[in-house]
Amino acid sequence: MKVYTGGTYDLFHWGHARFLMRSSRFGLVTVGLNTDEFVMLYRGRPPVWNYEQRREVLLACRYVSEVVPQADHDSRPNVLLSCAGLVTAGSDWGPEKYGTQTNLTSEWLESVEVELMFLPYTKGISSTKMRELR
Repeated sequence: MKVYTGGTYDLFHWGHARFLMRSSRFGLVTVGLNTDEFVMLYRGRPPVWNYEQRREVLLACRYVSEVVPQADHDSRPNVLLSCAGLVTAGSDWGPEKYGTQTNLTSEWLESVEVELMFLPYTKGISSTKMRELR
């Protein structure tokens, strides 16, 4: 099975690694990596590391098979492009919030026969916390 997940992955840390490891237990992982422009639009500030730097770190992670650009809120094209049978997200998201953020609604996922699974969120670490320490 192929797995799709999306995110910014700025200041890559052990929480990211654990999430990607858990995702890879289900198959080859494609990451839809938020572009710098999308991060700026979505978060109101640029990422610390630019797209190419974040992409390079993700591709060096043994749990990631492919990285594709995610330029907006609609993850559906990337899910289809990756031929994923499973989408993973952190448990800090709920189905409704995640569906609204990514356009991956339960109705759409069901129509293309893709499952959505929420994996445990690693507490105590986040890129936001790391940024505050800088």
